[in-house]
Amino acid sequence: MTRTVVPDRPAESRIDELVGESVDHSRRGDWSTAVRCQRQAVELAGELLDDAPDDVSRRSGLGGLCYRLGALHLADRDPAAAVAALDDAVRAYAGLVGTVPDAELSLADVLARRGLAQSVRGWAASAEVDADAAVLAYLSVTGGDPAHPRRRDLARVLASNAATLAPAGDPQLAIASANAALGYYGHGDSADEADEADEADEADEADEGGDGSDGTVDSGYVHSAAVVSALLNFVDGRVVEGFVPAAVIAAGLPPGQARQALEAELRVVDGLLSMAGGPVPFPPEMGRSLARLVLPTVRGRGLLWVPADDWLDRAAQPTLTAVMQRHTAGAGPATPLATATPGSDPALLWTTSMRWLSGLPLPAAVQLVTVAVDVLLTGSAYADGRRLALAAHALLASAYRAAPDRPPQDPAAYLPCWQRLLEVATDSCRAAGDHALADDFDAWRARLR
Repeated sequence: MTRTVVPDRPAESRIDELVGESVDHSRRGDWSTAVRCQRQAVELAGELLDDAPDDVSRRSGLGGLCYRLGALHLADRDPAAAVAALDDAVRAYAGLVGTVPDAELSLADVLARRGLAQSVRGWAASAEVDADAAVLAYLSVTGGDPAHPRRRDLARVLASNAATLAPAGDPQLAIASANAALGYYGHGDSADEADEADEADEADEADEGGDGSDGTVDSGYVHSAAVVSALLNFVDGRVVEGFVPAAVIAAGLPPGQARQALEAELRVVDGLLSMAGGPVPFPPEMGRSLARLVLPTVRGRGLLWVPADDWLDRAAQPTLTAVMQRHTAGAGPATPLATATPGSDPALLWTTSMRWLSGLPLPAAVQLVTVAVDVLLTGSAYADGRRLALAAHALLASAYRAAPDRPPQDPAAYLPCWQRLLEVATDSCRAAGDHALADDFDAWRARLR
C-alpha cells in the first residue's frame, strides 16, 4: 500500500537549487560542474526516498534526477558514468510501472537514453536492446498511428534509436527508423497540440542536449534523424535516398559557405533527377562526396550522432539482409532471412526485434545463432559475423524480455544456444581488437549464468 509522507521541504528546496545551478552550468557548457551539482541533488533525493521508500512522488523524482544526470555525463563524454546513472533511473521507474500512469513510458525514455550512452561506449549489443525496448513501448501505446497525440514522443525515440544504431547497428534499420522519425515529425500538429509541445520542449530543453536551429528539442531530434539517414545512405552510394534528409539538414543551417556548398550540390542532384524522369545511376563516389559536405556542417550542434571524420574512409556497415544472402546462398527458402520478415516492408522495420511482430518463429532466431557462430568461428568475415551476432542477440533478448502482448518463450528453447553465441562472440570480438563489444557480450554471458 502506498503511503503519503509530509515532504521534507528544506531538502526539496535544496534539490531544486542544485538542479537550477546544474542547468545554469550546463547552458554555459561547464559539464563537470553541472554533473557535480546534479549528483548532489541525486544524493539528497536518494536520502529522501530512503526515509519513505513507498512514496511514489519521491521515487519518480529520483528517477527524473538520475535521468538528467545520465544526460549530463553523456554531454561530458563519460558514457560509462552515464550508463551507471541511467541504471539507477531504470530501477526507480521500474518500481513505478503499474502504479503511476505512463511510468512505462518514462522507463522507455530512460532506456532510449541508456541505449544511446551504451552506443557511445561501444557496447552495441546492449545499446540495441535498450533502444529496441524504448521503441516497442511507444509503439504499444500509439499503435504507430501518425495522428496519435504521442506521435512526437514516438518520433523522438525513433530518432534516438536511429542514432543508437548508426555507429555499429544494421544500417537498414537505422535508416528506416530515422525516416520514420522524420515522417512522424512531418505530420501536422493542431494549434493546441503545438502549444502543448512547445511547453514540454521548454521544460525538457536543458535535459535533452540536442538543439537545432530553432532552439527546440524537437528540432534537435529532427536534424539528428536527418543526419543518420543522409550519411548512412550517402556513404553506401545511395544518393537519391539521401537527398531529402540532406535537404532537411541544409534548410536548418545558418547562412554561410557550408550551406551554400551543400545546397549547390543538392541542386545538381535535383536537376539530374528532374531531367531523367526516372532512376539515375549516380556513381558511388558521389554519395561519399556529398557525405563529406554534410559532415562538417553538423558538428557542434549537439546532435545525437555525428561520426568522426575518418568514418567516411571506412567501409559501410553490412546489413543483415546482405550478410544473410552471402552466407545462406544455396540453403533453400527455409533460411532465417526468408522466415524473418514474411511479407513485411523493410521501411517499417525499425528495430531487430520488430521481426517478431511480423511473425518470426523462435526456431528462425535459433537458426540465425547457428549461422552467426559458424561465420565467427571461421574468422574470415568478422564484419559479417558481428552483424549476425548482434542481430541474433537482439532477437533472443526480445524473447527473454517479458511482453504483455506475447506469451513468453520457453528459455530452454534458446538459452543454451544464446550462451554459446555470447561465448563465441566475446572471443571473436576480443581477437579482432573490438574490446568494448567483447566486454558487452561477456557481461551478457555473466548475466545469463
